[in-house]
Amino acid sequence: MRDTRAWSKSLVKELADDSVRPLLGPLRPWEICALEVGLSFLDDHLPGRGVGALWPVLSGYMRLDEDLGPQIRTLRELMGPLAKTGTMREKLDQYVKLPAQLRGFEPCDMPGHKPELSTVFTRRPTPYAAGRHDLYRQTLQKIAPYQTASPYRPAPPGSVCFFERADGSREQIRVPKTLIPAPAPAVLPAAASRAQESIPLTQEDFQWAADRSTRSWKPIRRSKTGTSSNGSSRWKPCWPTTTKVISAISGGG
Repeated sequence: MRDTRAWSKSLVKELADDSVRPLLGPLRPWEICALEVGLSFLDDHLPGRGVGALWPVLSGYMRLDEDLGPQIRTLRELMGPLAKTGTMREKLDQYVKLPAQLRGFEPCDMPGHKPELSTVFTRRPTPYAAGRHDLYRQTLQKIAPYQTASPYRPAPPGSVCFFERADGSREQIRVPKTLIPAPAPAVLPAAASRAQESIPLTQEDFQWAADRSTRSWKPIRRSKTGTSSNGSSRWKPCWPTTTKVISAISGGG
């Protein structure tokens, strides 16, 4: 498991300050860092492109220079759940509502109150966490290290624990004094690297997959009037042939 939070500790500490935290609304400090590291990559490598261009890059549908491959993998890991389209759009809606002096990026040409896929974000100076832009660039040049140990430790009996909810409110619980703590799990050494072997596929494998897919398709029966048996459509189903499926899977177009 990669350690995807350690890089932003200094920024999170500044944004979690008592004078700043009330201004963040429902956004958590680490979520701002995760959003902005994505916007930083976009501004550096796809300048002038809307925020909607980031998701195809993260999902692999848009290919950039091969040299950017390690940065994209690191970016995907650092953004975590915010790399998902729906989550990122939700957080961006909250991000643009922050006071301008807290944001490291400014939305351009935003017709409404919410950013669109075509909205371009550009860097802006900010008095809070002023070194954030340099940190974003430096972090993306590195590979996220493996997490050697869990950051969580068992709470001792009789202690009071505080939790921050998604809406920003705080909850607390008291651990019973009679609770007997479980022994700490053993810490496993982190691997410095890992080797991934390619999976060899033959034409017979593609043929098998295509045949299975073809058998799973069940065209709708049609009446003499040309409509479907349930009356939902007049279009005639047209399934791709096995040959076309094999060609598509094997990259033949």
